[in-house]
Amino acid sequence: MAIDAAAAVLAIGARGAAKAARPLPLVVLGGVMAGMYIATGGLLAVMVAGGCPGLAQSNPGLVKFILGACFPLGLIMVVLLGSDLFTGDTMYMLVARLQKRASLGALARQWVVSYVANFAGSMLVVLAFGWGAGLVANDPWNSYIRNIAEYKTSNNWGAVLLRGIGANWLVNAALFHAMLAPDVISKIVGLWVPIMAFVAMGFEHCIANMFFIPLGMLSGAHVSVGTFVWNNLVPATLGNIIGGAGLVGLVQWAMHTPGLLATRRDRVRPAADDDGESGSSEHDGAATGNKTSSRRRRSQKQATSSGDSGVAEADAPKSETLSMHRVRDSTDDASKHMLAKGTALVAEPNRDSDAASDRMGVCVCV
Repeated sequence: MAIDAAAAVLAIGARGAAKAARPLPLVVLGGVMAGMYIATGGLLAVMVAGGCPGLAQSNPGLVKFILGACFPLGLIMVVLLGSDLFTGDTMYMLVARLQKRASLGALARQWVVSYVANFAGSMLVVLAFGWGAGLVANDPWNSYIRNIAEYKTSNNWGAVLLRGIGANWLVNAALFHAMLAPDVISKIVGLWVPIMAFVAMGFEHCIANMFFIPLGMLSGAHVSVGTFVWNNLVPATLGNIIGGAGLVGLVQWAMHTPGLLATRRDRVRPAADDDGESGSSEHDGAATGNKTSSRRRRSQKQATSSGDSGVAEADAPKSETLSMHRVRDSTDDASKHMLAKGTALVAEPNRDSDAASDRMGVCVCV
């Protein structure tokens, strides 16, 4: 499962703490193996790129790319097999120290022991395979490795220092990529790209130079031990420390440690926030006052209108009562009139019938 950069920084610190807790013999053994792995990648690169003399004349950039494409084998073995590479330990141990997981003494021990052990491992490959087995005894490989050794020790001190910074910046970027990767294939790709780049660009890696320059010296390069150490190894080592510990370890720790760089700003923000809150509270208070006064006016208007409507409502029942009384009076009058008329109508037939009866009686009597 892939992790993010912040989790990778924590993992790097944990690995540095684990390195600090390891027994010294294991650190020595891990350092020797790391030197052998890097030297093996260098030997592969020499054998492939050095075997293309015609291509080097027509397309030297392509030969540099081939050299860079083969060299990452060493760091891939370091990461997958597990060992102690000095240039990687510059990042691991510094992050562990910054996270308070390792002491300064543990950091110094890891750096010194891994550096010396890497040199020993590189020399084993040089003596056993490069020179002892005679792999570079003949041209074009012999002349190729001699030219590499003479070129690396002929540059000025400052240029080698800067190239050392660039080299270990990319090496530890590759190690950081490997920490982010969820599987082996992703780790290999993440390691290969930055390592290929720094070798093709001609940067200086002190552990790699522990292989290239001694093999060139044994193959006949005109380079003394003093020249090798002072002109290349010292500035390249210092540059590697700056690039690995500074540009990757320190920078990534600072970027991905929560609240580390925001502390000072957080101290300034509360005062500004308080001013903003007080200003907003005053504004809110004024707005609230305006709203309250407007509400009061509305309430008064509503009370007035409700009072008027109340009066109107109070008057309305009176008028309705009067009209009802009038209707009732008129209804009673009409009822009385109709009753009297009905009585009269009832009484008139009775009178007619009585008159008729009288007439009938008269007739009968007659």
